[in-house]
Amino acid sequence: MIFREGATADCFYLIVEGDVELSKTVMIQQPALEMEKSQHCESIKIAINILGPGNYFGEEEIMRKSIRKVTAQPATAFVEVLLLTKKNFFLVGYGTDFFYQLKMNLEVKVAQREQIVGRYLQLNSTMKKRERTP
Repeated sequence: MIFREGATADCFYLIVEGDVELSKTVMIQQPALEMEKSQHCESIKIAINILGPGNYFGEEEIMRKSIRKVTAQPATAFVEVLLLTKKNFFLVGYGTDFFYQLKMNLEVKVAQREQIVGRYLQLNSTMKKRERTP
């Protein structure tokens, strides 16, 4: 495990070797059985992306000063990443073209993640409705 969703953001990561899976946990509300009075929730992990060498991750939460929005874990047997602490991320990157590009790409990455989660939830809801229809 590289980091878990909800953890404090303290580093930016650049993949040197191997693949890293980014996933998000969503809560799915399950319909109550006739005998139960309340609904219950189920936790589902959604794979958002698999990144390979040359890709980076972890910038969103550092730039927005928030907790981790996804879980990052190895998707291959061996993964090597370079990391920059939050302090060094800003010291080395601030004012550079790369930093500007990160800022520009951030909104796109966030929108893509939200779109994937939204599609999954919509598909899940549709399938649940079909299961309940006689």
